Amino acid sequence: MLKYSKRFINETKRYNISVLERAMADMIMMGWDATEAFIATGQYKPTLADEWNKQQIDKIINDPNILTYMQSKQKAIRSVSYTHLRAHETEADL
Repeated sequence: MLKYSKRFINETKRYNISVLERAMADMIMMGWDATEAFIATGQYKPTLADEWNKQQIDKIINDPNILTYMQSKQKAIRSVSYTHLRAHETEADL
């Protein structure tokens, strides 16, 4: 069983999502396929029908709380990328 830091848990609670859903969302933002992320986070149930697993994936990726989380993280990533790019431009000007 994985143990998560209090910071991670509190950030996850702020978006009203589970840690597994957050991990899946992070993987999707890194370029993983939703099905692969679902399997990697341990949510896939091989004893149940494929249709049930697909419904669970669809429910997770269409959840408004997860979409809000993903949008906020993408904004943060863009902001850091922009700051990093500006720093390199400033160094190049010197």
